[in-house]
Amino acid sequence: MGKIVTLKNVRIALFNDPALWTPKQYEGKGAFKYSAKFIMAPDSEEKKLCDEAIKEVTSAEWKGKTESLTEEFKLNRQKWCFEDGNRRQNYAGYPGNWVLTANRAEKDNAPQVVDRGLKPISENSGIIFSGCLVNARVDFYAQSGVNAGMRCTLIAVQFAAIAESFGGAAPATIDGLDDLSLEDDDEGDIDSI
Repeated sequence: MGKIVTLKNVRIALFNDPALWTPKQYEGKGAFKYSAKFIMAPDSEEKKLCDEAIKEVTSAEWKGKTESLTEEFKLNRQKWCFEDGNRRQNYAGYPGNWVLTANRAEKDNAPQVVDRGLKPISENSGIIFSGCLVNARVDFYAQSGVNAGMRCTLIAVQFAAIAESFGGAAPATIDGLDDLSLEDDDEGDIDSI
């Protein structure tokens, strides 16, 4: 049994071959998956939602072993989807925050990626970039057996707002430029040059 939650205004991290639009294999092995990482402050409502969802699904799946399995799995990034960003100091945005990794199997089709008006957006649009604010719909579930761990499925991502980019260039925008097509004089007209 899973627990679906909507995280609001979290920062998205798309490091190391982003797979939000194109599924990739982990280290060139295994199933192809879509993925994204969501960064949130330790005192945020979103962190609280994640903690509550994890507690609910692990208690239901692991019953009397919840505490011991939680402690064991938290030490292994491959078995636990939610980690203290301080463990990865070399990634922009991670230190001082919590990071949720959500994946979606290629066989389950791509996650929905939309703009503020719920219209689909493509990778080439540049609207979603590493560091911007998004709303994310995810499904937490605890897994038992051979591949036991705490997992999170990526359902949908919605652009929410521009924020500082994690490295690289700022998003391309025409903000700060004037529309020169309405000027009356020929001073800037290409034909007068």
